[in-house]
Amino acid sequence: MSLETHFDQSITQDSFIKGREPCPYRIIDDCGGAFAMGVGCGSIWNFCKGCWTAPRSMGMGTILRYGVDLVKQRGPAIGGNFGIWGLTFSGVECLLVYYRRRDDW
Repeated sequence: MSLETHFDQSITQDSFIKGREPCPYRIIDDCGGAFAMGVGCGSIWNFCKGCWTAPRSMGMGTILRYGVDLVKQRGPAIGGNFGIWGLTFSGVECLLVYYRRRDDW
């Protein structure tokens, strides 16, 4: 079997070479990637922040629990904020590609 038989015909050759999806699917792809990046980085940040602000006199278990609690509280919110940013960025980018009839990437 050749590689051409497994190639999805709905994706153009130009977008396949560039490694990006065509424009309607690019919005969803960028939104999901931004959400994952926000959850990952936000979890690390909030875990460190929760451990830093925990009372020191209670022991190491309490310090770690404060970090995990802050991740559970703020992780999804930061991921959602990053996802909305990715949605807005990709939406405007696709709008400009449609308006100009040219993809600069």
